[in-house]
Amino acid sequence: MKGRILILEDSEHTGALYQSALEQAQFPTLWCDSLQKALAAAKQEKFRLVLTDLMLPDGSGFELVSKLRADFPDVPIIMITGHGGVEEAIEATKRGAYDYLEKPVDMIELLHLIRQALDRAGAQILPIPSDVDENGIAIARDITLIGHSRAMQSIYKDIGRAAVQPVTVLIRGETGTGKELIARAVHSHSPRNQKQFIAVNCAALPENLLESELFGHERGAFTGAHNTRVGWFEHAQGGTLFLDEIGDMSLATQARVLRVLQEKVIQRVGSSKDISVDVRIIAATHRDLEKMIAEKTFREDLYHRIAMALIEMPALRERASDVPLLAMHFLKKYSEAFSIRNPGIEAEALDVLGTLAWPGNVRELENVMRRLLLSARGLPITLRCVRDICADLPKPAEDAVPTTRSFSMQDWIDQALDHAQDVNSEGIRNRLISELDRALLAKTLARNHGNRTRTARMLGLTRPTLLSKMREYGIDQESKSTLVPPPEENS
Repeated sequence: MKGRILILEDSEHTGALYQSALEQAQFPTLWCDSLQKALAAAKQEKFRLVLTDLMLPDGSGFELVSKLRADFPDVPIIMITGHGGVEEAIEATKRGAYDYLEKPVDMIELLHLIRQALDRAGAQILPIPSDVDENGIAIARDITLIGHSRAMQSIYKDIGRAAVQPVTVLIRGETGTGKELIARAVHSHSPRNQKQFIAVNCAALPENLLESELFGHERGAFTGAHNTRVGWFEHAQGGTLFLDEIGDMSLATQARVLRVLQEKVIQRVGSSKDISVDVRIIAATHRDLEKMIAEKTFREDLYHRIAMALIEMPALRERASDVPLLAMHFLKKYSEAFSIRNPGIEAEALDVLGTLAWPGNVRELENVMRRLLLSARGLPITLRCVRDICADLPKPAEDAVPTTRSFSMQDWIDQALDHAQDVNSEGIRNRLISELDRALLAKTLARNHGNRTRTARMLGLTRPTLLSKMREYGIDQESKSTLVPPPEENS
């Protein structure tokens, strides 16, 4: 191996721990306990990789990332954060960090990430454009991203990477997952953030009106066109145009959008004059564009143009551990909006919200919390309130292991016995114990945000035993944090 790994950590105990683990893995290291010492070392030596804490006594890890990017753009940087905050996650990747980990750090996970970063030789490391402020661009105040699940941590990284690259972005996900919010976050963190962000819902307008809205029209271009109108492409000059539900756009309009992406010009409806535009396009859809391409209802060339950076939004059921956070956020938001005292919500009621399927995703949860607040009339939201308002929402499978305090262990055993049929008693016992063990393991992993060391400690297991059980039950070690145990998988 050539070159050392630079460790920047002000805690003597933690720094020694990192250094020992890396040295044992045959990675030569240099450990510095301050930003100034690390910067001085970087002037004398080119390191293979940098591992830095975010909070330092004489600065922040962000400063080190920004300064090293200029001189060593190909050196991977891994940041360690005390908590997985949204802005820290986005800022780390936006400034060019390869990845980040939350404390306490799992050493096996850290070593895996280091090897991965070195193997990729900094392929994903991009310098920050010179017109981005040294201190970074703070997320806009009207944009609130909620979630600490693995799925959302991945989204925050995607936002940071997409924001600094001058490419089109395609955001895919089910209806109600918050695709426009992600588009606004990308714009807010991009060098275009001082210019306009304009959102257009392509599914809400008929074809002829959509073309007029996007490209504008000349006077007399069609019946009722009494005046010349400037379209959204021109209004968004220098900024970002968000084309929501682009999968609902007609082939004719798709062709016009493709020309904008290829030639950076538009023509107003009723005109043959080219008008130059400088607009970044972010598109979104809930549709299967690959299937539409096969059916000849979506242009393949346009797909490749808009999907230069791809962000896949998870459904709410895929990040169920975020449901309590979102529910509390919406409760606070609407109690302030309606000037109603925040009544609070019972823990059992919050647990039940985390077990529902939420086919309408975050938008549906937001609507439910608004209804719960209004129906509570200033009193705490109870389990009964939730059950009444959510009566029509899909529930977990009948044979699922209970995940709320309102569902007793006896109920679960009774259900299992009812479905036992011809299975002998020994088989029932073994199956129930196995299901409970798996659910307990999955739940504990979720509570610890996937941290296997903390999970093993909480369950009273050795780490090798925990990993063995995860393999036995088919629980992916990189699985998303979730309140609901994942479905059985064949390993």
